Amino acid sequence: MADSDTWYDPKGRIVFTCNKGLTGVGFSRPEWNEIKGMKSGTVERTITDDTLPGGPKERTIVYEAPFDQCDREEDYEIVWAEFERRVETTKHTKEP
Repeated sequence: MADSDTWYDPKGRIVFTCNKGLTGVGFSRPEWNEIKGMKSGTVERTITDDTLPGGPKERTIVYEAPFDQCDREEDYEIVWAEFERRVETTKHTKEP
């Protein structure tokens, strides 16, 4: 699974990933090994962003610790429970 070794900061930015489809995203393995245990604070990474019109631009990404992995199954359980709650609420408000 692509998420099995992908780590995020609290704002959802990928700090480190082994996902081959995301080459250049986040820190390298050696850099990651140095920062992965951070409990607080920030780390910066300057990249060349060539994703927008106007050509490449340098930009600095500031990542906030602590870093965490997603639990997609848990996320889906939470979301589906909310969908079901909303459907039930809608049913009760539409009944005469």
